[in-house]
Amino acid sequence: MECPFCFNPLPDKATVCPACGAYVGGNFQTLPGGHSLHDGRYTIERVLGRGGFGITYRAVHNRLLMRVAIKELFPEGSTRREDGTVVPPAGTGREGLAEAREKFLEEARTLAQFSHPGIVRVIDVFEENNTAYLAMEYLAGETLARRILRQGRLPVDEAEDLARKVASALGVVHAAGLLHRDVKPENIFLTNDGRVVLIDFGSARAFVQGVTASYTRVVTPGYAAPEQYASQARVGPPTDIYGLGATLYHALTGNPPPPATDRLLGEALPSLPGWVPPNLRLAVERALALNAGERPQTVAEFLAVLDARSSPEAVRLAPTPAARPRPATGSGALNPRPGEVISPHIGAVAGLAFSPDGTLLASVSADKTVAVFDLQAGTIRVVLRGHSAGVNTVAFSPDGELVASGSWDRTIRLWSLATGKRVGMFLGHEEGVYNLAFSPDGRFLASAGFDKAVRVWAVAEGNLLRRLRGHADAVLAVAFSPDGTLLASGSMDGTLRLWRLGDGEGVGTVRAHQWVMGVKFVPGSDLLTSAGADGLIKLWRVPDLALVGVLKGHRESVQA
Repeated sequence: MECPFCFNPLPDKATVCPACGAYVGGNFQTLPGGHSLHDGRYTIERVLGRGGFGITYRAVHNRLLMRVAIKELFPEGSTRREDGTVVPPAGTGREGLAEAREKFLEEARTLAQFSHPGIVRVIDVFEENNTAYLAMEYLAGETLARRILRQGRLPVDEAEDLARKVASALGVVHAAGLLHRDVKPENIFLTNDGRVVLIDFGSARAFVQGVTASYTRVVTPGYAAPEQYASQARVGPPTDIYGLGATLYHALTGNPPPPATDRLLGEALPSLPGWVPPNLRLAVERALALNAGERPQTVAEFLAVLDARSSPEAVRLAPTPAARPRPATGSGALNPRPGEVISPHIGAVAGLAFSPDGTLLASVSADKTVAVFDLQAGTIRVVLRGHSAGVNTVAFSPDGELVASGSWDRTIRLWSLATGKRVGMFLGHEEGVYNLAFSPDGRFLASAGFDKAVRVWAVAEGNLLRRLRGHADAVLAVAFSPDGTLLASGSMDGTLRLWRLGDGEGVGTVRAHQWVMGVKFVPGSDLLTSAGADGLIKLWRVPDLALVGVLKGHRESVQA
């Protein structure tokens, strides 16, 4: 048998992969690489991702000799026997699993109706292992959500192209008498060859225009129209158009709009940036009207607004700020006036870190630089250059002598604060580096990567100590325990994982948030905090990862 994460051979009865450290014992949550399905028609290669109701794999169609994506119905809380059979969560029973299977097959039947470049294509559907499977075309690329997280807001031309392609796909769906009901960045896939594909039709339902009907509520705050919050509502194409408008708003601003419920209570929708052209601005604003009757009633109406290149209103462009000399690196004084913002960066700031003694502040930017500020002197101490792509994360060593930076160029660079020179570089991540953390004694540096891996580096020796695999999607956060014996990681797959540094073995895993965007141990206690894209902060007991508290109040993602 192979490890389902790194594909190296596993010893008999292994509970931990000796190559990558992933937990593979007890109940296999995922099918291993090399596993055959549908009488040998498909062979599993690896896990692509997982959600609350299923696991998606990359596989090979052995007859057609092509890659496919296979979605397996695997409700959260399910377990798997050694022969691959899925056991539903306790209390679900046969009837509950049968109902979930029927809804899953309904999604397959829905998708099978369509042949459109903007809608993922169904190849096969079958039942096996006491569950159901949906084989679809394999899409190479990333979701819009991941693109925005990686790159920031979209340029206008890309946003307009996205709007037209998603609208075209929705038009086909609506013409079939169906609504998608969950249009959002996570459900829009951008392929490497330029396609924009609408995915995840698990919430799609038939509708009758102008008729009030009962629906299972499907609500993603920020993207769901007001009528989606009611169990009985009059829904139609304007419902999906609201989701499209919210998605475009997020793509253009970098942030989702406020939830419709908050807007109904009086919260204003922040204005789009001044550089958004009038036609695109009007299309987004009309799509986000709280009253469904004030939105475009069809995709054709939405596109008509988007195509209106002239506007009776004057186009007001954001004023260009007066140029001023950029502050010199080194010891040049900033002397900022109260309220004045001064920065050496010419791109968006992606991360900040204070030195252990609180006298320095480091910032990293999409402009590929790292800046270090002397807070007491009010000066820019140094600007560090060398990365070939935007820098995501920065961390000070516990003794304050080193700064580490991680970038989309897949490298981690170590800089001496005394000299301002690079003193080391770590290579190994296959995608961008998103987060960094030093161990309390400064001997080790942990890095979180978009390649789904956590790596631990020996700082003085300059080599890789451990590669920790187990997450099914990009890793967004890492943190060491105060005693340095444990490492926590959080991922876009929604899980929080705990690792033992000594041998790299996984100590525990728990599904924590939609995305886990921040992790932090609480000094002097046995608690670990996690922050998520769901706006929640959760407290977990270490090492059993029992949930002991939830902090609410944020309306958007909590990232630190």
